[in-house]
Amino acid sequence: MKSYNSNQKRKNVITTVAVFAAAVLVIVLSIVFALSARPQSTSAEPVNTASKPVVEKYSAPVENYTLGKAASIDKLVYMPSLNMWKTHNGVDFAAAEGSKVTAAYSGKVTAVETSALDGTTVTVSQGDGLTAVYKSLSSASVKVGDKVSNGATIGVVGTMISETEAGTHLHFELKKDGKFVDPLDYIDVEGAAK
Repeated sequence: MKSYNSNQKRKNVITTVAVFAAAVLVIVLSIVFALSARPQSTSAEPVNTASKPVVEKYSAPVENYTLGKAASIDKLVYMPSLNMWKTHNGVDFAAAEGSKVTAAYSGKVTAVETSALDGTTVTVSQGDGLTAVYKSLSSASVKVGDKVSNGATIGVVGTMISETEAGTHLHFELKKDGKFVDPLDYIDVEGAAK
C-alpha cells in the first residue's frame, strides 16, 4: 500500500506541475499574441499634441507694420481712450496712415460698417467657423458679398476713437465659432510677444 500511495502522490504532483506549466504557457502566449497583433506606428514623426490650432497660409494683414497691443481675450486691460477697463479682443498692427489692409486669409465679405468708435469695419467669413474682423479702417475697397483671396486689398489703415492712443493702425480680430481667439495663434508675425 505504501508504494501505491507514494506513486499516486508523485503522479498528482506531476499532474499539478504540468497543469500549472501549461497555464503559464497559455498566459505567456496570449500576451505575446496580443502584443504582436497591435498596430505599429510606421511614422517616425511625433504626433502633434499642441493646443494651438494649425492653420496654413495666414498672412499679416498690413505690410510695414509694428506690432502694437496684443489680444487680451479673457483679461481686462486699461483703455486710455475710453478711460475704462475692458478686454482687447484683437491685435493692433501700427502702420502709416493710408497703408493698404489686405485679407489675412481667403473668404467672403459679410459686413462693411462704419461707426464713430471703431472707424470702418470689414468682416470676412473664412469658413470652418472662422471670421476675421478688420477695424480702424479709413475706408473699405470691398462690399458685402465680395470674395477675397489671401493678400487682396480690402481697405486702408486709419484711426479709431476707441483706440486713439494707438495712432493709425489696423485692429484685427479673429473669431472661431463666434468666440474671440488670439489672431497670433493663426498669423506668424515677426516680433510677436505672447
